[in-house]
Amino acid sequence: QPVYINNNLYLNGAVPFEQEKDKIVAALFNPEIRITEEEDGVYLTCCLPENYEKILGEIQTTKTLKRVRVANADFENPNGSEVILDIDYLGEKRAEKSGVGPIADLQQGKNRIKVWS
Repeated sequence: QPVYINNNLYLNGAVPFEQEKDKIVAALFNPEIRITEEEDGVYLTCCLPENYEKILGEIQTTKTLKRVRVANADFENPNGSEVILDIDYLGEKRAEKSGVGPIADLQQGKNRIKVWS
């Protein structure tokens, strides 16, 4: 099965896929990722580089995801309807083009997000 890799962010020495067209590489940028447990929940804190908002991902659907060659199947819901991946990890609706990764609303600079209650 071919792998399709694009629109990724590589920080702190992470090595990008050499054939990836659209990516941001900030090899020396430390995102200072922290997960902390507080009385009201668990928080993710991270820093993102200045150019973070220049790379945007698109909503993926059955139409944009390539057919799985080994299984000879399309990506679809159990009832056969189209898959639309337009909700992020936090349950927020994604814009047509939004930040890369599981949390759509991250911004350059420091971010602090409640990930569990």
